[in-house]
Amino acid sequence: MFRCAMLCVLFGALGKNGQAPLSLLILHNLNEGPITNIVSNFQRTAEILLCHLELQAKIATNRVSMLTEPVEAVLEKQLEVGLEMLRNLVRKIRAIMTPFMAELRAFRTKEDKKMEDRDAQLNSFAQRKALKSMMKDEEKSEAEQKAEEQESLGMSKEKADKLLSSKPTWADFKTTHGRQIARRVAKRCNDVFVKGVDKCQNLMSSVKDKCYETLPWYLMFFVCPKLNAEEACNVLQRRLQSIDACKKYMADARMSNSMEGDMNDVVNLTNILDTELQVNLHMMLVEMPRIENVFQVSQLKMAVSIGTNYVKVVLKTVSQVLQALFIFYVYVIFRDAVNMIENYRTDVNFNNHFITGLFWQIDHHRELLGQQAIRHISKEEMRSWRLMNVTSMPTRAEMDRAKVALLSWFITSFVAVLLIVLDYYLYAFLDAVVSASHTKIEQIGSSSAAVEVEGQGIVSNFIRAMIADNRTVEVDNTMTNSHCLLPPQRPDFGHIFAWIVIPLMISLLIQVVFSFVVRRVIINYFMPFMFPLRDRVRIIFLYNKVLFLRMKHRVEARARIRFMVERWKINEEHDEGGWLSYQSWFKRNILDRLFRTGQCLMCQQNMKPAQLYFCVECPATFCKYCLAETGWECYACQAEEGLVNTERSMVTYADKSAGQFVVGGKRRKKT
Repeated sequence: MFRCAMLCVLFGALGKNGQAPLSLLILHNLNEGPITNIVSNFQRTAEILLCHLELQAKIATNRVSMLTEPVEAVLEKQLEVGLEMLRNLVRKIRAIMTPFMAELRAFRTKEDKKMEDRDAQLNSFAQRKALKSMMKDEEKSEAEQKAEEQESLGMSKEKADKLLSSKPTWADFKTTHGRQIARRVAKRCNDVFVKGVDKCQNLMSSVKDKCYETLPWYLMFFVCPKLNAEEACNVLQRRLQSIDACKKYMADARMSNSMEGDMNDVVNLTNILDTELQVNLHMMLVEMPRIENVFQVSQLKMAVSIGTNYVKVVLKTVSQVLQALFIFYVYVIFRDAVNMIENYRTDVNFNNHFITGLFWQIDHHRELLGQQAIRHISKEEMRSWRLMNVTSMPTRAEMDRAKVALLSWFITSFVAVLLIVLDYYLYAFLDAVVSASHTKIEQIGSSSAAVEVEGQGIVSNFIRAMIADNRTVEVDNTMTNSHCLLPPQRPDFGHIFAWIVIPLMISLLIQVVFSFVVRRVIINYFMPFMFPLRDRVRIIFLYNKVLFLRMKHRVEARARIRFMVERWKINEEHDEGGWLSYQSWFKRNILDRLFRTGQCLMCQQNMKPAQLYFCVECPATFCKYCLAETGWECYACQAEEGLVNTERSMVTYADKSAGQFVVGGKRRKKT
């Protein structure tokens, strides 16, 4: 069954069920062909427009440059010269004020740090010396202590304590900058003595080292220990001497009130100059719009590229969706094929109304056996019993199904034609625009700007050196837009014809116009080949059904003929003739030749009179198949003679002359 379903899928894809996958294939080919070509041409259109915008911006830039570049150059030179002179002035002012400002700065300088380090080192020596002297003084008398203090300090202890606890002289200044200057002067004064003590200690240390190196060992231990740097340099005495000397030196140092105020003004002015003279040159009035224009064009290019990429991603997604739908519709075809096979195998009446050659083989075999046979089925019987041949015209249901297929095909064709026309129109439009848009632009011109300063003297020379200038700009450019005119992409008519037009024509012929033929071929040829036993059962069922309907119809037809025999007598009595009478020349020679004015009395099939057999004894007409079925006996004549009735309805065979029936003969009244 699976193999049968697969083969049914292959055959069913040619019919109406395969229209959806074929439509998806056509849409996929449209996506790969015209739609992709439209997107490509649209991208080229955007690139052409952006390139021309960039070219226009370049032309406008050249025009503005020709008009403003001399003035810009003059202004730039003037600003550069002026700023260079201001920088030189600032450097000179700073060179003059830097030594003075170094004394006024509140933060610690390198010099301050070095002086404080040396002073701290000297203080540590002095403290150590004081501690040693205090430890020795505990074992001596008061007189000896005073004598040693006088010797080590160079003054009395009371005077030394008073000198150390006295207020420094730089604290008497009123302003901060005055105190800063006085403090640094006092530190430098104190540092002179500190450096002297350092040099003394260094000298005594080197002398002591030389002593150990030069004297013999028996003198070394007696002489060299006496060369002590602390005793020789006397740090405490030098410290007190430095404080006393510097205080006497700074005692007469004074500043007037106006001098301290002027000093504050100078410091403030220096800070203001230091801030105000920090000038930077920014030539941005001309450059920024150009950069901005270029940035905007680049941004537009990026936006167009992003939009095109989005469209390509969407088209790729649509292609993937179409592929998924294609797989889904293949599954639908497979499902319908399985359902059709199940119905064919389980329902004996499923699409079992086609008269095939096997049907007539059964009928001929019955006829040879002398059994009741059908022999022929008229068109009226085919229509009333809903029978048909494989090559019959489509039924109403098949035509209704074809309407939906035709609508689907029309929508697909309309979309395909619209996209193809749009693709070709866009290509033709771009090709015409590109062919007629070649342009050559020449820019020739010159512009000058000059600043002259007249006069003699220092001021005029100074101003002339700053602003005097003469600039000339010449422009001679030739530009074309040939690099912007990208040729459009031509539609691929081979792809369109092979993968769009031909599939549409195939879909119209096989899946719309002749969609019923594919289904009939599957039902009447493929299924019997796959399931021969089931096909035999279906044919026998159909034959029995038709035979039953034939026998039922013949019973009704014989009853109708017996009833009509009585009516002929009335019609003959009231037949007044005329040009529409059945014996008139107009009817026999014109109407009977053009229209089917005759009818078989048994099967009621409308025919032309030339195809009917006319009874010479009565007005009855029969077709050859009905006469063969009755053994060439006229059932109407037998009914008129009383040989058949409701109890005995079958034909009574009797010896009749061979000329009882005339083919297409002239009617004659019975006498």
